This record gives sequence, structure tokens and C-alpha cells, in this order.
Amino acid sequence: MRKHSQPLKLRRGSVASRKSKVIRSPAPHQEVFGFVPAFLQLFDNTGLPSLPKRCGRPARVPLGNLLAALVFHLLHTAGTLGEHFAMLFEDALGDSACSDRRARLPWQVFAELMSRALRPRAQARRQPKAFWRGWRLLALDGTQFSLTNTPQIKSALKKAKTRRGTAAFAKVVTGVLLEVGFGETPGT
Repeated sequence: MRKHSQPLKLRRGSVASRKSKVIRSPAPHQEVFGFVPAFLQLFDNTGLPSLPKRCGRPARVPLGNLLAALVFHLLHTAGTLGEHFAMLFEDALGDSACSDRRARLPWQVFAELMSRALRPRAQARRQPKAFWRGWRLLALDGTQFSLTNTPQIKSALKKAKTRRGTAAFAKVVTGVLLEVGFGETPGT
């Protein structure tokens, strides 16, 4: 088992640095490859959320890096947040440090992140295929997820009634709204 004082070994065989690099947004004309530049391109005009100055030692990992790793972690089903952080930034950050840092973030950071990222993206002149007769084309879909039977979930949600009694698990219904045709460029 790895001791806390030893840095994580990365896939290439190098030892992770002790200072995390600050991620920078790509130039507007630059082609984007990879998760981190694509994540930053979402916030090209608005910027990432920030936290007010705090007392004490400055954080080793910038907030933008942590938010990018959190989004990457939510999109992947296998692995821990610390592993995903190491994949993105080639830097060692333990799972407990990630958990502590995430727990200290106020909910306003996530609300601000969503309000900046979840906005209309297509422009009528640049992506004409994303519009039909002046209307923005959207797709709507939804699904249900079964939740585990923990005391917290049982107290918060009710199980659906079926023809054989109550369902085995509580369900959460989700919906997705997507812009259609945004990624296409004129002339292709």
C-alpha cells in the first residue's frame, strides 16, 4: 500500500510534480483536442467560477483544475476522482484530499458553473444547420435510474406502486436537452 508521503507514479514512469499547473484556455482560432481544452472552451467568454480569498495557506490545486477533474469524473463510471485528476493533469492528488476539497466548495460554485456552461451555443450565422426557419433545433430525451436502498434514500424518496405491490428500488427520472447541429461548420 502506498504511503501518504510518497507521490503517485504516473503511467509514463515519471513522478508527479508537487505543484499543479494552472490550466489555460486555448486560443479562439486554435483546434481543440482533449478533455481539458474542450472544458475550457465552454467558458471562453464567461470564465470559470472563482472563490473569495481565504485565510491560511493557498490551495496547491487551482479551482479550475479541480472543477475540470470533477466533471471528467462524473462522465466516467470507473475510477476515483484522484485517479481522474492524475490522468488529466499528471499530478498526484489523493482521494481524501479531493474529497475534502470538494466538500469545502460552496454550492454556489456549482450553480455558477452550470449557469455559465448550460447556455445556448449555436449562432445562426456560424452554424446555420443548427436552426430551422429561425428556430433553434433541440433534442429532448429522458431515462430513469434505480437507486440503492439506503436509509437516506428510503426516507427521501417513495417507491413506485406496481401491479405486484411496491417497486424494489426508488427511481430518479432525468431529462436531457441538447442543441442539434451545433458541431457542424459551414462548408462541410
